[in-house]
Amino acid sequence: MEAVWEAYGKSQDMENPRPFYTACIVEDEFTYCIFTSQKSLNLIVDNVTDNQRKWLIDGTFSIVPSGCFTQMLVIYIEYCDHIFPIFFVLTDKKSSQMYENLFKYIKENVFDINPAVVIKDYEQGLRKALKTVFPNVKCIGCCDTRHY
Repeated sequence: MEAVWEAYGKSQDMENPRPFYTACIVEDEFTYCIFTSQKSLNLIVDNVTDNQRKWLIDGTFSIVPSGCFTQMLVIYIEYCDHIFPIFFVLTDKKSSQMYENLFKYIKENVFDINPAVVIKDYEQGLRKALKTVFPNVKCIGCCDTRHY
């Protein structure tokens, strides 16, 4: 995973590169790497209230870097009628176990911001993991997530 850090771990600002890489979790059943900006996290935590916590989640397979990953999961947060990408997650599996581990990791280690509403596709493993980690979340299915 050292190669992931070297390739993607810092912002592209050459004069003042900031960390962008958060963690790489390697389990027997799955692996994922989380990328986010501390500045973005601070803005969300400081400005998004409990009742405004709307997440939009989309997975894509076409832009994943070559190697061991098969999916990039992007978690967006809505704020002031705009959508902001907050987490970029490279994964090697799409299973409810991996998603559950990911959401628990974010909640326990990055920031504890429970979504009130999540808009996502109809993937059952993702829905199951969201309901397990965030039991009060309202999940809304969307069959075409390209409009984020």
